[in-house]
Amino acid sequence: MKKKILVLGNNLYQLNLINEINKNNKYDTYVLSNKYQNKSKFIKKFYTINIKNYKKVLNIFKKQKFSKVISIGSDIPLKTIGYINTKLNLNGLKLKDSIIATEKDSMKKFFFKIKINQPGFKIYNGTNLLKEKRIKTPTILKETSSSGSRGIYKIESQKKFFNIKNKISNNKKYIVEDLIMGKEFGANIIFYRKKIQNIFIFDDIVFDNGDTNVPIGHIYPSKNLEKFKTKINEIANKIIKNLNIKNGFLNLDLIFDKKKRKLFLIEFSTRLGATGIPELFNFSHNDNLFDKTIDIDNISRQFIFKKDNKSKKSFFLSLLAISKKKGLLKKIEINKNFKKFCLFKSFLPIGSKIEKFNTGNNMLGYAIFRFNNKTYLNKNINNYFNIEITK
Repeated sequence: MKKKILVLGNNLYQLNLINEINKNNKYDTYVLSNKYQNKSKFIKKFYTINIKNYKKVLNIFKKQKFSKVISIGSDIPLKTIGYINTKLNLNGLKLKDSIIATEKDSMKKFFFKIKINQPGFKIYNGTNLLKEKRIKTPTILKETSSSGSRGIYKIESQKKFFNIKNKISNNKKYIVEDLIMGKEFGANIIFYRKKIQNIFIFDDIVFDNGDTNVPIGHIYPSKNLEKFKTKINEIANKIIKNLNIKNGFLNLDLIFDKKKRKLFLIEFSTRLGATGIPELFNFSHNDNLFDKTIDIDNISRQFIFKKDNKSKKSFFLSLLAISKKKGLLKKIEINKNFKKFCLFKSFLPIGSKIEKFNTGNNMLGYAIFRFNNKTYLNKNINNYFNIEITK
């Protein structure tokens, strides 16, 4: 009998997860999301329900007798996954740990407790923050309950702080965090029985949306980042040791302060990264992270990761396709100069309603490229795609 899997979310990342794990016809896959926007022949049934309606999702999970609930590339489903696993005593992420991974104030306190280097910070409720006439600058202001790059503001001056006060809500909590000037990059950690099996470090390509820097691409490998592997291993082990999760994934956002010669952890999540990280890993290592997402709690032996020399001989790039304006998607394709380098592409359907890019949620799709050298990796980032948007 096939396993019955519930996937939370219906963005392009989840769609590619669904398509990949069903290649061998091993699962019956059901999808639950706020809206039905991406289709797959492998979706057995779709539930149009708010992912954050924990009790309703739990009732569906129990009624259908699913074996597992999964999602990748987004923090939004994590509390629901934690709630289901806690209520039904299933393996995987629990509610207590999902709160640490999704609520920035809880995360900051967790870092402080387990002694992980992080930028200095102060926690406010909206009422008290609005009373402040001055704050320390430069700084980063974050809504504690926001995910991804939502609700984040880079404040270089008191004037900028005054200008964004109309965006501050009395009913929310905020973090005012020291702005670290340095090299931003990321790492994904795969662990099994609380032991690290793989550390996947990648360079970030960032986009300034006017408020903060948003990752729109990743490069692997990056020789300059390998020197941080020991320190990343130490950070990840502290997190794993203090979470109630035996097997799983961590997505780390890191920054290296060149002046202080110090590595800081900005944020982490208990999931695989977005922007095509699973595909980037699969192509560079010839090993399937989508399958491991399903099987990580159900195997009796340690993960065996394939060793592949392609990652040593090539450079791999995952890149979001983005738009500078809103409208309807008329055309999207890989630029002819880069078609021969493209390994994978996943785009929204023609005619989709498009927003001006602000966060990763506004992407038009993404693609994975492979190059023999770095010539293409640091230039012409905006020229990888041919995109036409109509009003």
